[in-house]
Amino acid sequence: MAPPIATPQAVTEVADALVAEGLEPSIIAVQSRIGGGSYSTVKRYLDAWKQERAQMDAVATETPP
Repeated sequence: MAPPIATPQAVTEVADALVAEGLEPSIIAVQSRIGGGSYSTVKRYLDAWKQERAQMDAVATETPP
């Protein structure tokens, strides 16, 4: 059986789930939940996820009430 592959979708889903549980979505935590994935691959996708969240937060704070 092939080891699980870290895809952008899998990393996003796991990171969102960790945040919903009040946990930090670290590379190790994401790898653990996915069940594998290389450090560099998970880091790349997690960095993209963090950047997207930061952009969404910035837009949300810029929108007038």
